[in-house]
Amino acid sequence: MKGVIPETHLPRALGCRMHWSEAGGAFHPHRDIHLQSSVAGVYIAGDAGGIGGATVALLEGRLAAMGILASLGRPIDELLLRATRRDRAAHLAARPLLDHLYQPSPAILTPADGVLACRCEEVTCGEIRAALRAGCAGPNQVKAFLRCGMGPCQGRMCGMTLTSLAASTHDISMGDAGFLTIRPPLRPISLGEVADLVEP
Repeated sequence: MKGVIPETHLPRALGCRMHWSEAGGAFHPHRDIHLQSSVAGVYIAGDAGGIGGATVALLEGRLAAMGILASLGRPIDELLLRATRRDRAAHLAARPLLDHLYQPSPAILTPADGVLACRCEEVTCGEIRAALRAGCAGPNQVKAFLRCGMGPCQGRMCGMTLTSLAASTHDISMGDAGFLTIRPPLRPISLGEVADLVEP
């Protein structure tokens, strides 16, 4: 599928180190062989770490669980660990080809000025470009000036476009342009829902 990217709001909110994946066309969290992120004790499995599909997500969940057990000094089945890593690698073998064949076109992430980049706050690409040319350094400053990324989707729909516009306007890489800072709550909640959490 064209333009499918990892859901990284939770890793970013936790302060996990991210890197721009040119092949995947998205920011991915750094993970070690055990799928632990740059934040101690935080393991990332499934599409939050990179698009791989349901089977890969299941296998990564198993690998993360074994990594957690090992970190706690608990015994793990080495044969199962090796088999799970082998199965994951087999399921991901076609990923480089898929990433190459289905790269999103530049027009998707750098639309014309009249196109709405942020549907929640009704901010156009032209307004974003104007803010960037006026001195905004990147996505988070644009967010502060125009509220782009502050709506109910919290940048899930416009975040990559915002980064791409910053990169193209300032003639820098996507990695250097950066991404929106994520703050809780990760999903919009009503005041009524918050009030229900308080005991009478």
